[in-house]
Amino acid sequence: MASPFEIRLQSILKNHVTPLLKNNGFTKTGSVYYCSHDVLDWLVEIERSGFNDVTQANFTIVCGVYVPRVMSRYITVDQPEPARPKYPDCTLYARLGWLAPEHLDVWWTLSSLDDNEHVDAEIGRDIIERLITHGLPFLQQFFDRKSVLNFLLESRMECEEQVEPRDPVVSLVYASIISFLLGDRQQGEAAIQAAEKLAIQHSSWSDFPEVKKKVLDTQTY
Repeated sequence: MASPFEIRLQSILKNHVTPLLKNNGFTKTGSVYYCSHDVLDWLVEIERSGFNDVTQANFTIVCGVYVPRVMSRYITVDQPEPARPKYPDCTLYARLGWLAPEHLDVWWTLSSLDDNEHVDAEIGRDIIERLITHGLPFLQQFFDRKSVLNFLLESRMECEEQVEPRDPVVSLVYASIISFLLGDRQQGEAAIQAAEKLAIQHSSWSDFPEVKKKVLDTQTY
């Protein structure tokens, strides 16, 4: 049986979030709204806190761009593509609050002490405003793999600094993979070489040679 907080959350989604996203081409499966394009998907995912209890529940919203064969190649060449990707599978993603000028990690709280009707309506309006102002415009930049590639290679605007991947090495690795997927071997090799120059400066990237080998295995693209 769903908890009282889960019932409230589903009501907020049904009455506020779903109509907006449906009008923008999204369909809901579980906790994720999907909008599919030819070569990528937009995701809007509901992320629940792992610390929810009987007194309160917290949740946030993540917007992501899923490009098939990028994360799977980054992890392992043989990694199958998820049937229903979630935000960790995405090439780009950001929590909704990160996209606002304040760059705050915004979570909404449902409490047992709430005036449910009033609080839930306020939360719903806040989510809609943030999606319209920040979430959907972020996603709508990315309509094909080339637009994602450009984002990974170019300097970011201040409002985009919190978008994952924040690590420039990861950004360049993803850019290399997408370049190979687009058939641009020269760009792919240049991006992985640039990533290598950064990686050798950090001990946390001791496994970079293995990453590079997977990326350059062009026989499996």
